[in-house]
Amino acid sequence: NKVDTRTHSVTASYPAVEDYRSYGSLWCVNCHPFDENYFVTGSNNGTVTLWDDRQTKEPLDVNDTAHSKSVSSAVFDLATGNSLVTVAYDDLICRLGFKDKCKLATEETARHMNETGRWLTKFQAEWYPKSDTVFAIGSMARPRRLEFYNSKLAMIQTKTNDEILVSVQSLIRFHPNTGDIATGNSSGYVTLWRSSEPAGEPSVKHEIKEEQEG
Repeated sequence: NKVDTRTHSVTASYPAVEDYRSYGSLWCVNCHPFDENYFVTGSNNGTVTLWDDRQTKEPLDVNDTAHSKSVSSAVFDLATGNSLVTVAYDDLICRLGFKDKCKLATEETARHMNETGRWLTKFQAEWYPKSDTVFAIGSMARPRRLEFYNSKLAMIQTKTNDEILVSVQSLIRFHPNTGDIATGNSSGYVTLWRSSEPAGEPSVKHEIKEEQEG
């Protein structure tokens, strides 16, 4: 549903078609950072769907080849909006292209353990601020860690701390200006990672400063 926060009323629903079940149950939604008319959804049937807010009868495109299981995260990059990173329960992360504003093309695919199980929050990826080349995601690996990937989906760095980081970090958010990272686990704890450099360049040099129960 599209909600007008001024009136707290639903102004549109998606998809506005009779056979809504073909799109599955929506697990995630993300809006284009520069053109508010476009947004994507990820579904439990493995599809990533592109929508245009100016017409709701049918989507612009449905990518049903990138994933075969539930999509827990589909996020536009914050630098150009030309790429998305997707995370799904088929143990894959993918990068989709969105350069022509009408199609989601699968460009890169890599293996990543995403089966968090029944009790853990599903993984969500997050692009580094003002970057279309680096994103971060949690990991099931031990020791517990954050993983950083480039646009080719090659892991370029990991961040961990054996004394503080003892649980799976499913949620990640970057501060838009400083590059600091806040990560969350399924128990309600938030861990703050302080950046040693400004967010203009994705140096991914961080250290844990504090952990707080939510």
